[in-house]
Amino acid sequence: MEKILTLKEEIQFFYGKYTNVITRLLTFLLAFVTFYYINHTIGFMKMLTSPLVSLGLAVICAFLTPGVVLALGTVLILAHMYALSLSALIVVAVVFLVMYVFYFRVSDGNAVMVLLSPLAFWLRVPFVLPTAYGLTSQPSNVISMLFGTVIYYVLKVANKFGGAMVKGDEGEGLTNQIVSFSKQVFQNKEMLLYMISFVICFICVYTIRKMAINHGWKIAIISGTVVAIVTIAVGSIFMNVELNFTQLMIGGVLSIVVGLILELFLFSVDYSRTESLEFEDDLYVYYVKAVPKSIVNMKRKTIKTINKRQESQATQLLDADKMKEAEPESESETVDDKTRVITPQNN
Repeated sequence: MEKILTLKEEIQFFYGKYTNVITRLLTFLLAFVTFYYINHTIGFMKMLTSPLVSLGLAVICAFLTPGVVLALGTVLILAHMYALSLSALIVVAVVFLVMYVFYFRVSDGNAVMVLLSPLAFWLRVPFVLPTAYGLTSQPSNVISMLFGTVIYYVLKVANKFGGAMVKGDEGEGLTNQIVSFSKQVFQNKEMLLYMISFVICFICVYTIRKMAINHGWKIAIISGTVVAIVTIAVGSIFMNVELNFTQLMIGGVLSIVVGLILELFLFSVDYSRTESLEFEDDLYVYYVKAVPKSIVNMKRKTIKTINKRQESQATQLLDADKMKEAEPESESETVDDKTRVITPQNN
């Protein structure tokens, strides 16, 4: 455990030293993966599907905020929807309009969560998000996570039924196409099931980690993940949704691992040294439970550079006779006949 805490301190020290560079690098990676995922999933506008486009946009976003990454991702999605179908463009544009209006009014404006939600589904680890954000954020951020889930299924539906929609525009009316695409998205039982399980997982993790109990974060991580998987399993039976339970179990294990890593860096405490305190004032009696943090005192090496001795700093011998000549003559003064040697100390 001491080695793990030492590694944690080293990582925190490194991050604190290069915070700006690491932040820019992470923003670049987030932007590049996001743009690549969009182009890979719905690459209907061929001129935008080149990896160079994703790379160039990511370089620009590296010096900006995640909100700009979300805005550019929205523009990219709408461009692909325009190349696919006018009906798809209208539906997706309305979804984003509602998202931005509702998103900026209700949520805390967590653009990172909106961006990470589709990527978590794409990487088959969806339960990492409600667990991680239940440990680190407020309930209002659930809105951002739900909007990210809707975006994932919008792209999934557009990719699955894109060819049929293009052919349908030739014979059917625009209204029928809009209704059809809307049903494919908003009546998707799998999406609704995941959204319900995410909310339950988030509430479970957030509630338990706020309790003043020993190992509260660990209990919250495991309980939230188990509750989410059970909700998905039971819901899939009642809603007749086919799911890959092997991927669910793997995603649940990874969710627990990520949660434990977050606990190590954000809430690492030593429950063996817990103290209970009691004190009072004129109005209240206070019972306080104090749990010290797990901290390792790092011994950092410092290297002191020693310059070579300069000729001007060589040992000087001052003769006592010269000192006599420099001092004023006085009958009462006596001079030591010994030679004084002055040797300067090395820096």
